[in-house]
Amino acid sequence: CEDAIRLRDFDEALWTFEPLEFIAHVPAAHPLAARTPVLLAARDVNLPDSHYEVLINLGQVLPPFFSRFERVLELVGTGDDDREHGRERFRNYKHRGYPLATHDVASRRPRPPGNAEPPQVSFTPARGGPDTAGPWGRS
Repeated sequence: CEDAIRLRDFDEALWTFEPLEFIAHVPAAHPLAARTPVLLAARDVNLPDSHYEVLINLGQVLPPFFSRFERVLELVGTGDDDREHGRERFRNYKHRGYPLATHDVASRRPRPPGNAEPPQVSFTPARGGPDTAGPWGRS
């Protein structure tokens, strides 16, 4: 995610989404990154081999390194700008031939407190697109 504020808010949500639960995570450059299930990064970084299963893109641009991951989840906000960027990423994946699945999650979840926009659509490019040698490949 290229947006530091959005990444910070996601970081906080992972620690506080339920009163008695959290999702363990650290920044990708943290010394415990290799032993932590979820890593946060604002840009492309070298990750341990065990961390190329799922990329959750919170940003507005298609990450140039997305093909290293077995699966990509795109979260699209409800604002006009977010939707337009989401549509552009969707078209990009579709043009490359990846099978896509969309999920309207806004209708299933209550609006979060404060000014935070809930994700509206998550589209998931499925594994094994046509321009890779296996599950998304590693570039």
